[in-house]
Amino acid sequence: MKSTTRLIFIFRQFFRGIPKELEEAAYMDGCGILQTFYRVMLPNAIPAIVTVSLFSFVWMWNDNYYVSLLLTRIKVLSTMLPTMWTARQFEDGLYAYMIKNTGELLFIAPIIVLYVILQRYFVESVERTGIVG
Repeated sequence: MKSTTRLIFIFRQFFRGIPKELEEAAYMDGCGILQTFYRVMLPNAIPAIVTVSLFSFVWMWNDNYYVSLLLTRIKVLSTMLPTMWTARQFEDGLYAYMIKNTGELLFIAPIIVLYVILQRYFVESVERTGIVG
């Protein structure tokens, strides 16, 4: 519930920062409500949309509750990763440690790749919405 309110707050702050005159100028040019939204507001909101999508992906990617609830018979990386080190199924402790670290890297790699690709939009959205801390 908290994550949803944070995402709504990001959109709220972003749209409060767009000048009202921009919307009024679109109405004066003959745009309706939907046309103003699709042609003026939505293109300006791309950084906020990217940021909200990125946050949603990260929160769902790290979520083990739904994975363990829906996929009970299938061994998935997100459910097996916490138990890999404690399983002691390997004789060599170093080998087990390397396997666990490799699993953690595979778990984190898509998030890092997304941040690298979408960094420009993310930073721009943080600057526009005024997120602090």
